[in-house]
Amino acid sequence: RRGCTVAALLAHHPNRRIAAAALLGGACPDALADCAADAVALGYRTVKVKVGALPLRVDCIRLESLRARIGDGIALRIDANGAWSESQAADALTAFKPFAIEVCEQPVQAGDFAALRRLRASACIAADEALTQPNGVAQILAPPAAADVIVLKPAMLGGLLRALEVAKVAAAAGVASYATSFADGPLGSAAAIHLAAALPDGGRRAHGIGIFPAQIVVAQGNYTLPSEPGWGIP
Repeated sequence: RRGCTVAALLAHHPNRRIAAAALLGGACPDALADCAADAVALGYRTVKVKVGALPLRVDCIRLESLRARIGDGIALRIDANGAWSESQAADALTAFKPFAIEVCEQPVQAGDFAALRRLRASACIAADEALTQPNGVAQILAPPAAADVIVLKPAMLGGLLRALEVAKVAAAAGVASYATSFADGPLGSAAAIHLAAALPDGGRRAHGIGIFPAQIVVAQGNYTLPSEPGWGIP
């Protein structure tokens, strides 16, 4: 009715261009490197790789092959989805240092906030599934914070307003945030992009939205927020 986008309801001056992170597939080192090279050719400046499901030596070979293919100028993000114990995470993060990891998402189980705090001393840590634990936001942000970054999934946090509130509280505590989707269809993915456009840090970190509608253009590694009222999709 106001003739504005959802992002404009969330923030006075939302970003129109939002950096995107490419989620890479491929367990085989060569296939993973090829996928990364394709993403970089499309303009992505941040790529993300799932780790922890394979032996550490295999993950090291995969990341070494990927980094050799894309060079040092591309941000490399990893996500363990809580696969490691604290000691395994510490070993992995040490082994991955030559590959210049931007951030490691959820290295240990969601409820192990103490381990996240300790691991943060040696690597940049993002909390994801930990946010949805009982009192998870307060546990993560209690000083010293258990993460450098929080991963915002609107569908898991209770919607856009709740996710934006969490981001603002985190920013006040010196913790950054970026948005991702979670098994969402086009409307849920559009919602995550509107959230990313409204984040208090200006959306400078790349966001990992999976399935997105055709009306939301990804060009040169950036989402372009629709200018039409509402979600910007039919």
